[in-house]
Amino acid sequence: MRNSLRCNGEEDKVVDYVASPRESGYRAVHIHTTYQGRQTEVQLRTRWQHLWAKYVEDLAVMPIEVVYA
Repeated sequence: MRNSLRCNGEEDKVVDYVASPRESGYRAVHIHTTYQGRQTEVQLRTRWQHLWAKYVEDLAVMPIEVVYA
């Protein structure tokens, strides 16, 4: 974080969904930073957190008929 401040002149924004999970149960730490002049988001999560995130994303894109059938 201090390195980002030194290199980019601005602090990274950290969103901690581990400390405050979303209603869906999603947990991860998101870091919003600038890398080579571009806004970048880094998501830090365990293998299980990643599987949960993919599961929730897959449900979100399924047609309603399939989810409730």
